[in-house]
Amino acid sequence: MSDSGSFKIVGADLLKQLLEQFPDNVQKRAVNTGLGKAGGRLRTYLRRAAPTQSGTLKKSIGIKRDRKTGKVKVGLMTRYYYKTLDFTTKRGPPLRPYFENVWDSKREEITQMILDETIKAISAEAGKIYARSKSSK
Repeated sequence: MSDSGSFKIVGADLLKQLLEQFPDNVQKRAVNTGLGKAGGRLRTYLRRAAPTQSGTLKKSIGIKRDRKTGKVKVGLMTRYYYKTLDFTTKRGPPLRPYFENVWDSKREEITQMILDETIKAISAEAGKIYARSKSSK
């Protein structure tokens, strides 16, 4: 994927300050929520852009989340024939590079969504902590 161009993530400093105020387990849950929702949105965009001849390619685009490490992988989970569509191979240049095109066009939106959803999740987690502290008294 191309790394050219630049964009500004609005709210990254605010998110960092908010995360530092909470314990590690709350931080982890909030970040996992934000990454999961943004990953789901990226999966939707990739499915919409995928070439549709039989529909198998669309169905094989998925999302895998590792809650322990906080990693989210979005892409093809079962099929590998997309390589001729997206990468330069010994057959020649890519036939239809839709993965890269989707990422280049939606990069700012997805990164901003990660921040927004994580901030929302922090608020929800803070509410849960507050409710637990009130009920235990």
